[in-house]
Amino acid sequence: MKHYFLTIILLFPILANAQGWLSGTVQDSSGVAVAFATVTIDGSQFGTVANEAGYFRLQLPEGNHLVRVSHLGYQPWSLSIRLEQTLVIQPVLIEAAWSMAEVVITPDGEDPAYAIMREAIRRKDDNRILAEQASWEAYTKTVFKLSDSFSFDSLLRSFVGAESMETPELPDDPVFKTNILYLSETMSTVWTQAPDKIREEIRRSRISGDSKGASMFGNLFNQFSPYDNLFFQGEMAERGIVSPLSDQAMLFYEFRLVGVSQEEGQTVYRIFVLPKRLGDPVVKGFLHIADGSYAVQSLDLWTTKTQAIQVVDSLRMTQTFLPQDGKWLPVTTRMHMAISLKIAVIELPVNGTFTSVLSQYNLEPNLPKGFFSSEVLAVADTATRTDSTWWELNRPIPLVERESVDYRLKDSTERVQNSPEYLDSLTRAQGFPSAMQLSTGYTWQNYRTGHAWVWKGLSNAGFNAIEGWFLQSGLAHRRKLNESTTMEMGSDLRYAYQARRFHYAGYLNWEGKGFHPWTFQIRGGDMPAEFSRFSQIIPFANTYASLIHHRSHVRFYRKKSVQAGGTWEPLPGLELEALAWWEARSPLSNTSEFSWLKRDRLYEPNETFSAHQAMIGEVTVRYQPFQRYVRMPATFLLLDNSWPALSATLTHALPFQPLAPDYTRLTLSIGQEVGLGLAGTLNYRITAGQFLRLNQSYLADAFHFAGGETFFRMRGAFDQFFLMPYYAYSTTSPFLEFHAEQAFGILWVSRVPGLRKLKISEYLGGHALYSQEHQTYAELNYGLEARILKVFKIRFDVHFSLMGSERWLPYAFTYRPQTLLELGL
Repeated sequence: MKHYFLTIILLFPILANAQGWLSGTVQDSSGVAVAFATVTIDGSQFGTVANEAGYFRLQLPEGNHLVRVSHLGYQPWSLSIRLEQTLVIQPVLIEAAWSMAEVVITPDGEDPAYAIMREAIRRKDDNRILAEQASWEAYTKTVFKLSDSFSFDSLLRSFVGAESMETPELPDDPVFKTNILYLSETMSTVWTQAPDKIREEIRRSRISGDSKGASMFGNLFNQFSPYDNLFFQGEMAERGIVSPLSDQAMLFYEFRLVGVSQEEGQTVYRIFVLPKRLGDPVVKGFLHIADGSYAVQSLDLWTTKTQAIQVVDSLRMTQTFLPQDGKWLPVTTRMHMAISLKIAVIELPVNGTFTSVLSQYNLEPNLPKGFFSSEVLAVADTATRTDSTWWELNRPIPLVERESVDYRLKDSTERVQNSPEYLDSLTRAQGFPSAMQLSTGYTWQNYRTGHAWVWKGLSNAGFNAIEGWFLQSGLAHRRKLNESTTMEMGSDLRYAYQARRFHYAGYLNWEGKGFHPWTFQIRGGDMPAEFSRFSQIIPFANTYASLIHHRSHVRFYRKKSVQAGGTWEPLPGLELEALAWWEARSPLSNTSEFSWLKRDRLYEPNETFSAHQAMIGEVTVRYQPFQRYVRMPATFLLLDNSWPALSATLTHALPFQPLAPDYTRLTLSIGQEVGLGLAGTLNYRITAGQFLRLNQSYLADAFHFAGGETFFRMRGAFDQFFLMPYYAYSTTSPFLEFHAEQAFGILWVSRVPGLRKLKISEYLGGHALYSQEHQTYAELNYGLEARILKVFKIRFDVHFSLMGSERWLPYAFTYRPQTLLELGL
């Protein structure tokens, strides 16, 4: 998710000859529970975090221990104990006594915090690296829940007329009883090697209500470092959040020294961090800097939607460090985010919390050569085989009552919902499809076996000049052959009313999941096909252009064909594809001049050619160097990659009869997403192609380019032209195609007070094409993108032609409801 969130992690359990339990409730001097206090034993060998009620529980080897309890803003509390079986203690934290007596104002009136922060920034590289190699154990708990103040009952009563109704009866679902949407825990080991190599293995995982599911929310997904220049670059903050210890921190922050304290012989500076400007991607809060090393001892930072963050309304980060072997090691990390989803009168306040506890540090693990690889995170195959009893005995952060109830309710509900009787009842309850489902599509599923019948509906309909009004639908059957293999067989049917032609196609697909996913397909039939092999324009956009502007942009030919081929990923980042097909090509002519408006125009004629047959083979190799990935049980997930993606396609046509195409062509492509820090993200793609051998070809065999002549983008991708006429630049000569788009994120528009709240993102793109057959073509685009409900994106672009021939105007506007297009608008 690029993404979207972070991580949390644990420590524990060390096996000894005898184990005991240490527990207690952390309170302040007034007797109020201190939530999320850090509890460490013997330095950082063992550790935990108190829960929301201040309660902690920790299993330790029996014997003598030194207990230390700390929390930001309080003086550390420590106690020497002797543990035998069980021991209950009551730590009381006293507010830290911050003194200003040692603060010296410089002659120029600068706050002394600036000198401290400059030194901390200068030493951040030394403090970032714990050791040449290091390892630790991590426990992470992830909770997404509705706000404590939210009530489904009050939500139902908020609707107009609900006050006159009887008390609504809520569905029998655990979410309605606990407000918890997602709850997971992981136990993992993390290894690092200077300067930037990291690897994590999640050995135990538990998800509430999903006994077979493994959580990947380990330490890496909750990990952030104050020494990084940017936090969380991605959907949450497109340009990233500038750290107070960033190299550019002085441009974005003001610093104030608000106190100095002595903690166990260590001088600690308390520094208040605040933004210089509203709208910048920054945080606010407190840093505690240790004198001498100028390392971060603890932090409490937060940011809200008044700054340049998206998706979430607020984000708070707390982190605690402890000294060991001359380094300050992070022992607890907690991130809390709040998001409010508003749909008409309905508002759903969602909170997400990631809490990690780190322990059992080893700063000399002596890892073997080759230990670090592209596998950044691995979830063990046995991670989900740990029962609830083990978690009760070994989790370092005790569950609060609501979490215990959520596990109990959802786990029992899962057992019922996975029973054959319940699955059979779901199958029987599906009934006959409604008229709306017959129109939009309908799926009947056998919930026990996973087999399904899919009716594709009647929504794929429209108008074009070649066919007139057309209607397309189909039927498919999908079945699971085993846990990793799925088979689907189906048919597509299409009828053109004005042309009075009936088209059909059938296919058989196999898909294999796992660490080496693959697909194989056999397809054949008689269907209209676009010359470019990829759709230049969506049916809705062409229908709109035809009926309103009397311009039909699609170009079809009739294709009777048989095709076989598949894909295989032998390793993450490498994909191989092979296809072979025979087709009989026939030209199609316009059959209709119907239009609602502009009836004085005529549709342009379709492309014509001599009917012929073709036999073609094609091989494609796609490679992403140094592709990092997450290995899950029976599958893997690719992570963002800063290296260029490469692809090569070799196409060969066999001259098996006099009119058959006879050629060999090669297409090469390179593309990359380049993070430019606060400047945003640059995407580019360069494609080149050439016919290595060309004796005979047709329009369907040429190189084609994604054009654009309507208000609607065909794809959400940036690598297309928006003013280029469809097929006007198709060529059989060598070509070089270039696309680049800079995503600035919330940059310039955020500086306008009235527009700041809209969180509008900005884009600037350039597109060019050179070929020997046509004059050079070039255009620019500038776009603004807004979010609806924080998730859906709607983007408007203005395009300007620079060189070459455009179809109608040298400028245009396009509309891109990105997520709606992905749904097939």
